[in-house]
Amino acid sequence: MTQTDKQVVGKLGEDLACVFLEKHGYEIIDRNYRKKWGELDIVAKKDGVLNFVEVKSVSRVTEYEPKT
Repeated sequence: MTQTDKQVVGKLGEDLACVFLEKHGYEIIDRNYRKKWGELDIVAKKDGVLNFVEVKSVSRVTEYEPKT
């Protein structure tokens, strides 16, 4: 099955979020955990605490102009 552009961007966002979390000492327990009430993008653990992470990815390019 071919993924839509939105799905590709979403997976990339989740992958980057996992890299960030692992770099900061989190253990990734599960991804895309689904139940009848919904889905959790990432379940991560650090210092004995479970963290539920929702990832929002944007596919458009934005121009950043720093304030001076």
